[in-house]
Amino acid sequence: MNHSGSLVGILIDERYRVDALIARGGMASVYQAHDVRLERDVAVKLIHPHLAEQDDFARRFIREARAAAALSSPYIVNVHDQGLAHTPEGELPYLVMELVRGPNLRRELSRLGSLPLGFALELIRQVLLALKDAHNAGIAHRDVKPENILLDRPLDTSHALRHPHVHLKVADFGLARAIEEQSGARTSMMLGTVAYAAPEMLSAGTSGIAGDVYSTGIMLYELIAGELPFHADTPLGIAFEHVNKPVPRLSDTAEWIPVALDSLIASFTERDPSKRTANGSAALQMVDDVVRSIPQELMLRRVPVFPQAAAPVQTAVFSTKSQLTNSAPSEREDTAAHTSRIDQPVTIAPAPVQETAVIGAAHGTSAAGDPGDAQQSRNAPGTSRRRKTKHADAVASKADKRTQADSQGNRSRRLPKSVKFLIAVSIILAALITAGAVYWAKFAPIVPTLSGLSQEQAEAHLTELGLDYAVNTEYSDTVEENFVISSDPPADTKVLPWHTVHLLISDGIEMWTVPSITGLSADEAQQALADIGFTYSSSEEYSEDVAEGVVISQNPQADSQAPHDSEVTFVISKGREPISVPDVVSLSASEAQQMIEDAGLSYSSTQEFSDDVPEGSVISQDIAAGETLYRGDGVSVVVSKGPELIEVPNVFGKQRQDAIDTLEGAGFSVKVDEVLGGIFGTVRTQDPSGGTRVPRGTTVTITVV
Repeated sequence: MNHSGSLVGILIDERYRVDALIARGGMASVYQAHDVRLERDVAVKLIHPHLAEQDDFARRFIREARAAAALSSPYIVNVHDQGLAHTPEGELPYLVMELVRGPNLRRELSRLGSLPLGFALELIRQVLLALKDAHNAGIAHRDVKPENILLDRPLDTSHALRHPHVHLKVADFGLARAIEEQSGARTSMMLGTVAYAAPEMLSAGTSGIAGDVYSTGIMLYELIAGELPFHADTPLGIAFEHVNKPVPRLSDTAEWIPVALDSLIASFTERDPSKRTANGSAALQMVDDVVRSIPQELMLRRVPVFPQAAAPVQTAVFSTKSQLTNSAPSEREDTAAHTSRIDQPVTIAPAPVQETAVIGAAHGTSAAGDPGDAQQSRNAPGTSRRRKTKHADAVASKADKRTQADSQGNRSRRLPKSVKFLIAVSIILAALITAGAVYWAKFAPIVPTLSGLSQEQAEAHLTELGLDYAVNTEYSDTVEENFVISSDPPADTKVLPWHTVHLLISDGIEMWTVPSITGLSADEAQQALADIGFTYSSSEEYSEDVAEGVVISQNPQADSQAPHDSEVTFVISKGREPISVPDVVSLSASEAQQMIEDAGLSYSSTQEFSDDVPEGSVISQDIAAGETLYRGDGVSVVVSKGPELIEVPNVFGKQRQDAIDTLEGAGFSVKVDEVLGGIFGTVRTQDPSGGTRVPRGTTVTITVV
């Protein structure tokens, strides 16, 4: 039953008003709705009615809610609520999720054709941030594809930026299940999108965290190349490719694509999950390493692909109780809907070379050239063939044999010798082709798995098989020096005995010589590092010796060897440090010295008498407070010696006026006490007495008789 529009306008659980259909998938439909309690727009996902009746699908739907709700990540669509909706189409399990208003990645990729490297890597990086959180929680998504990547806005590639200004969220953990539940064989049906499914899911019906990494690698290939790595007429044909072939190298499509990107995708899409990048955390680290290694100008480039309408998503349903059979894709798949249901036990495994040959001998016809053409024409996806009953087959076979015998007998009596010679040659050639096919199937050497072996071990393996080899080297951030990075042809490939196997041997991490940038200007230092390829960062600090804008120091040191992806840090001089002069007037000399030296300035002082400033306190400073000096500059202060002391003149025995004049002339005030009216006018006592040292202006009292 299709409920694409019938539910619009209903109120679910008296809380969620359904406003519009957003998308309809194979398992559920997603509607935009409004939460009338919290006054917010949300997305409501309702399971299809025909699936709601099946306990297995309903349980999976509920498991989606629990798995997704347990995750907390800015890169995963939040699940707010879950329940059972009473609808006109029956009781349907539903989820309430965060509403992401932008398009999905499939729509944007169809619109743009392909993405620049920087865009593609940043989007994959955000996907891996989501998977990292899920994998750390023990949950695998199991259906990573562009349709499940929601963007907050359309992609804008009109500006050549390294990173797109877009935030994505991974949706639909409908196939996710806790990893600890994945034990033993299952007999339930397993859903998965064939174009992104890992080989172990297709061949054995099992998938987990490593399968998410495989799907992410396929998606990265598609974002850059603008197309999927494998093509076939049917989903089963695509599945066959995933199980039997390595993902092609992007550099074969565009030679400017860095080898590091090919290595990254190869690591994500290893057919053996034990050799694949383990989880989202490890994959994220590898992406970050690759991003740092790719020059900015390459991040702006893209593989030119004309935008086209989105192709149907090829999906398959696989029985997880299957055992392997050596069968290529069948022509009986439903190509119209791009969906295959495999109800009988099947497995997609490496297909052996067919030991068949076509020997043609007829009037004016030659032998077929390829020993596998007949078999391929029978098994080619999409080929129709008429089926007969056993009785009809037997009758037709006898009739064909009689007709062929009569025809050949008649022709042999009529054919000239030249034609008979050509027929004989054709038969011999066909026999040789048959012999070659038999040899290829049974005796042709197979390239062993050489990746991860030392060069010596790999060469010994090839020598033992009688195969020639050639050695090329390149630097590698992940493979130890003198160990094999890859082989061409790759492992498990049959080759002719005289075929040369090319070994790519690691030179280890590429080491670069760090240039000397100390003493250069900041711009010169950056240019020197960029010319070699180092990334860099800088800081600033004041320097009394190095001019402003000049590099003071660097790390690593000049002329040392550092990995090519190392970051060189350096310190740029800000010149002499400006210092505001403190106010030290009226402070004690020791306090003034402490404050000036703490500020980074030098201190000096002189002393003066002062009638107003206590002895030992600062009278003045030569640089006014608040003015700017530089570290090490001097500030001089004048420290009070207190009032100046002078000697009191001795005026004993002098006449009154003479004594007053003498004292006042020396700078003292005079007070006169008269005895008997000062009749004689002679000074008989004075206080302070003559010869005493007192401050200028002190009052001297004289007694006059």
